[in-house]
Amino acid sequence: MSGTRGLDGFALIDVDCEPSRLTAVADELARDHAIITIERTAGGRDLLLTVNAGSADQLSRFIVDRLTQTTGVRAVRTHIVVDIFIEGGTWRLRELSPAEAAAIPGPAKPRPRAPKTLPPHLVDVVRHELSLDGRATPTEIARRWDVPAQRVSDTIAVLRQGGRLRMRTDISRRVSDWPVYTWYFVQVPSSAVPRLRAALTTVPEVRLAALTAGRYNLVLAVWLRDLASIHGFEAALERAVPGAHIDDRSVVMRIHKHLGHLLDDDGLATGEVIPVSPPPEL
Repeated sequence: MSGTRGLDGFALIDVDCEPSRLTAVADELARDHAIITIERTAGGRDLLLTVNAGSADQLSRFIVDRLTQTTGVRAVRTHIVVDIFIEGGTWRLRELSPAEAAAIPGPAKPRPRAPKTLPPHLVDVVRHELSLDGRATPTEIARRWDVPAQRVSDTIAVLRQGGRLRMRTDISRRVSDWPVYTWYFVQVPSSAVPRLRAALTTVPEVRLAALTAGRYNLVLAVWLRDLASIHGFEAALERAVPGAHIDDRSVVMRIHKHLGHLLDDDGLATGEVIPVSPPPEL
């Protein structure tokens, strides 16, 4: 489950660690609510963090007061996210035919009497509960928070219709046909930026494409079928975005945390979740 909190305070952060402290640093940072995802990589960074601190000021404090003070962290480099062209929730394994995909029902529409304005506390409750368990029913959420189940159901329907709440199912890449996970750090001519969204949709291996402010202006997360596919992907990217220059790349070796879910050495969910935001107050 992913909820929309906006891009203010959203960043991808490279972390270099003392070799003997790498696992310890990843395990410690995994407990932090601001960190959505932690990936161990081979390349120009030891860890790549996806962070939503909530605001630019909070992001600055998070980097200075949290990351740089963590024992074992040697260096931090931040790619501030300006826009997201493609995000992982829209990526598909392409195991279904178009007809099969079209047959999957969409989210339920809000009932006519559903309120148009939602209580902020109830919105926070729904986001928190679904981040812990995307299969939680309105009845279960209502029971835990002592609110009417219909209000919970209405809140979910209104949030989903407005694009403020997105549900997604992820699969361990090791059991998929796409086991190679690579990040690309790209410099794109400024004149090409307005066309990036449409251009990148022609490269189906791209799971995430973010416009960033920093050393690179485009960062891509890519799933590939095998290592031999890397060069074919890079050629396809250069055809889709003329003038693009790949400055750096990193292959993901292990995912420690994914959308708040802690993963084991095999990339499978442990059942423990550290949500992006702490639980709402009762």
